[in-house]
This record gives sequence, C-alpha cells and structure tokens, in this order.
Amino acid sequence: MRVHPLGLIVNPARDAFPFSFSAEVFSAPETNLHVTPGFQLFFVVAGNGSAFLKDSDTGALLGNESVQPGDIVLFPPQGTHGIEV
Repeated sequence: MRVHPLGLIVNPARDAFPFSFSAEVFSAPETNLHVTPGFQLFFVVAGNGSAFLKDSDTGALLGNESVQPGDIVLFPPQGTHGIEV
C-alpha cells in the first residue's frame, strides 16, 4: 500500500533515460511484485526482511538478500522484483 507517493521525476520512456526515480513510503509488509523499465532504488527505513529478484521470463529466483534499516537496494531493469518485511 502506498501511503504518500511523491511522483515520477524522470520517465525513462519519455526521456530516454534508463533510470526511473520516484519516492514512495510503503506501510504494507511488502511491495507488489513488479518490473520496471529502468533501475529502481529502495531505501529501507524500518523493518527487517528480504529483497528478491526473479527472471521475468522463467520466474527463476536470481537473488534473495536480507535487508534491514539503513540498507539501499538497487534492482536492475526488466527483472521482477520486490521487498518483503
């Protein structure tokens, strides 16, 4: 659940820039699984959990790392990804 989205600052489709930037605060225990056309950066401010990356075509797990407050997570373009706390 998004509590306070601040908006998309750079749109990679419009601006031909491979990095999308937005700021959102999530109060739910996880982000929805999703794919982005550019890199996506998360700052973990509360809660412990895991960040994961899956192959968008096969669904195979490519990475699963523990996260805690203070961690920064960078996801590559086109991978299905999310964070669970």
